[in-house]
Amino acid sequence: MGNSTVRLQNIVDQVSAIGDLNPVFNNTGGWADEPALTIANDVMSELISVRFPWKWNRVKVPPFTLNSLQQDYVGRLKTIGWLENGLRIDVNNTTYPQPSWPIYAVRDLEMSDIQSAFPYQYCWFYNKDLEQMPWPGPQKVYTWPIGVSVAPYNPPTNIILDDGNILALKTYGVTGDDPPIVPPWDTALG
Repeated sequence: MGNSTVRLQNIVDQVSAIGDLNPVFNNTGGWADEPALTIANDVMSELISVRFPWKWNRVKVPPFTLNSLQQDYVGRLKTIGWLENGLRIDVNNTTYPQPSWPIYAVRDLEMSDIQSAFPYQYCWFYNKDLEQMPWPGPQKVYTWPIGVSVAPYNPPTNIILDDGNILALKTYGVTGDDPPIVPPWDTALG
């Protein structure tokens, strides 16, 4: 669902044309935005304060692969209001159906380098607030972790460069001999 094209001012203009309501919206003692803003805020508060949030703005997060010894993952989603639930699937398990476990949305995750059991909690942060690691160096191998019996030991997939740019692994393979350089943005392209 896209953004609404209906503006509060359009609604006020339409309601003001109703004879019985015109004095309410046009005689506000110097407060031109009242009572429209109060009414709109009350309606919005009623909508978003329900215990189980409405589903009209739901989006599914695309699946991603977990990496050994890594906690955070850079993603493409930029705005998330809340997380509801998730599912962890053991894609390397040969049984059918593949085993899956629920994972629970939480507000924060504590930092941990312990590898045991299965992930059971997740949360969302802006990419700039994630745990980032420096470029791992030349000729480091990133092995595709799907379809193997033992998870490979890969370098971190969230990389922060010396200039502050954040890189995320998109394909598996071997790093080059030199650290990546992000070209300057072309402002003409927007």
